[in-house]
Amino acid sequence: MQTGRPILSSVTRRIVSKSYPEAAGVAMLPDRYVSIPRLREAAQARADATSGRAVAREVDISHRGLMLFLEGARPQPKTLEKLLAWYHEHVQRSEGPPISASDALLVLMRAIPPEHRPAAASTLLSSLQDVHRAAGVECPPDVIAAGTSGT
Repeated sequence: MQTGRPILSSVTRRIVSKSYPEAAGVAMLPDRYVSIPRLREAAQARADATSGRAVAREVDISHRGLMLFLEGARPQPKTLEKLLAWYHEHVQRSEGPPISASDALLVLMRAIPPEHRPAAASTLLSSLQDVHRAAGVECPPDVIAAGTSGT
């Protein structure tokens, strides 16, 4: 373990503390607030709606760097900072929570033994769909798809 170096850069700490005032001064990794899969989903959705080059310009990273990230590569620290800044500035306000539906299910079912999770996920998703129907709104596609992600 490294000592003497901050866990988060000053830029990332500013992003986290501005977006999550309750976390000010807490040394947590930024992907605890916005999961890497959620960043990837948001970047992919934006690239599908516009173009990869347009998203790379928005994020202020190279087109190749964005493509590697979308293909599953873990971003370098500076790239992660830029992705987090882009997410908080351009995505979170308009597109929803900083965690994917699949990640949310895993969090909710963390105490359930792995062999019981598929049935639990099915029950949770069925209940969520019922709640959406009762409210007169469609259940978001990512929530429906979360049941097929192998939770």
